[in-house]
Amino acid sequence: MTGTPSSYVKVTVSDAGLILRTGQSGVIYTPILAEAAACITAPTLSGAYVLDFWVKLSSTGTSTVELDSGSNSPDKAYTIKALFSSSLDSLLAPLPAGHTDKTVKFTLEMGAVTTNAALESSYLGNDITISGTNTESDLVYIFIKGSNVPTTYLLTVDVKSDDTWTTTFNPKTAYTASALDAGTYTFYATSDVTVVGGVNTFDSDFAYASVSVALKQPFLSGSAASSTVAKGDKIKITGTAEATDNLRYYVFGTNKFVTGTISVADDATYTAEIETTDLAAGQYFVVIQHPMYDGNFNIGPADHLIGVPNSIAPLVPNYRVTSTMMVIDTTTDVPSQFTYFVGNNVDPGAASGAGYFPGGAAIIGGNTQTVANNISILFDTNSRQSANAAEALCQALDSQNIDDIYVKLTFIVAQPTLTMNPVSDVTKGSALKVSGTTNLKEGTVVTVDVLSTAFTAVDKTSVNSASFITLTTKVVKGADGANTWEVTFDTTGLNVDTYTIQAATEDLTTSTVIKVLEKPTATATATATATATATATATPNNNPPGFGAFLALAGLGAVAVLVLRRD
Repeated sequence: MTGTPSSYVKVTVSDAGLILRTGQSGVIYTPILAEAAACITAPTLSGAYVLDFWVKLSSTGTSTVELDSGSNSPDKAYTIKALFSSSLDSLLAPLPAGHTDKTVKFTLEMGAVTTNAALESSYLGNDITISGTNTESDLVYIFIKGSNVPTTYLLTVDVKSDDTWTTTFNPKTAYTASALDAGTYTFYATSDVTVVGGVNTFDSDFAYASVSVALKQPFLSGSAASSTVAKGDKIKITGTAEATDNLRYYVFGTNKFVTGTISVADDATYTAEIETTDLAAGQYFVVIQHPMYDGNFNIGPADHLIGVPNSIAPLVPNYRVTSTMMVIDTTTDVPSQFTYFVGNNVDPGAASGAGYFPGGAAIIGGNTQTVANNISILFDTNSRQSANAAEALCQALDSQNIDDIYVKLTFIVAQPTLTMNPVSDVTKGSALKVSGTTNLKEGTVVTVDVLSTAFTAVDKTSVNSASFITLTTKVVKGADGANTWEVTFDTTGLNVDTYTIQAATEDLTTSTVIKVLEKPTATATATATATATATATATPNNNPPGFGAFLALAGLGAVAVLVLRRD
């Protein structure tokens, strides 16, 4: 508003529906009484909505006042009028005539809420991100609805000053009424809620929008880089594991059990490299375990499951180990980690609960827990053959009582080998190709020497000589662990001689003997050329035979003799 400096102006609102913000400069919130007949009253309200109020203009004759709408403000046309004709001066006396009232009209409409999902589908257990705009209110309320899942409040999101909002959450943990199954769910974003019995309840009378997201069952894949690995090299396993940060692996072999964890990257891929230095040659079975929906490995090695601390006395574990099992004291505290165990969880207040056989025998899981301290051991790796132990673990993981999933693989640890393919003798100056196979890992360096059997010492600064050549190469990945290597020598600088070819790695060697032969010398070959001679027409000759005829006959005789000798 702009008017007489320091004057008082009355503002009226045609209908109830607008809210006068408190604490605004120039707005008169409490009555001002004066000796003059005129006075200034406090704002007139209808519930929370203002109908009229007074404003004192600044010393420059201006003032800015903000009116808000509420979520329940009627959607209609409003008229706001500044009554300059009845304005008062700073002493509350009427201003001289000539002032004109000013009117502003506008229509209040319901704001809108929009929403969209970053992805149309996600794996159950992963976070999802939904975002949008809200021009109706300062908050967005998120609800979920699905098959046999009623519309349920999840969380509240603040709206930014530019009317945008975004939130990232895990539906599995945000929805606490029960476990969510895989399926398609609708997420509602609404500008307000109706509170029923203290619970935020979805109300379609408020501005809202919805988006559907398919929540898929997590999956696990895995494959070994090679089915055969040389002892001492690592067996590399790669794959994809959705909706988890870590996996557990088990390796079963003859009189051998190895277990450990695998970290999963943000893009759901993983790589595990298992040492084989301590593994004897033979076949091994690998099981990779995914914790699935509950986030816990419901079956696992005993020495990795026991030892849950008492949160009341963190330094004192709430269990004691006997010679055959672990007894858990649940009278004081049972942390949530007890969902780690197979079977029914131990309830707080029970005298005790059965635990797991302790120690390094790595006994896998158990399927019952009772206060009588009886436990059914899944199996002891010391008493099962490798294939049977792996199969028993897989059968236990197949149980419908737990949600873990797995993949199983097999690989062979073999003694390191290095072989050379047959090499033929070559002529000096031609290419000499030497190749072979190995089960050593890809990238292993192979050094190949060609050395004369009559080799003698040469100057130490020499790299090659007419008696030897050295090349290096790296192992190239082949099929099923049969990796390959190859080099090609130029024999131009070698002497004609007998040579030993030796291929070597750090621990392995293989060799053969060949000859570098003299290049054959080219031999001239006489070639008889037949010449066709046209026959001239005979001319009568009346002269008697003379010396010329004799020479011709002699020539024919020479040919005859030559032919006879060649035969």
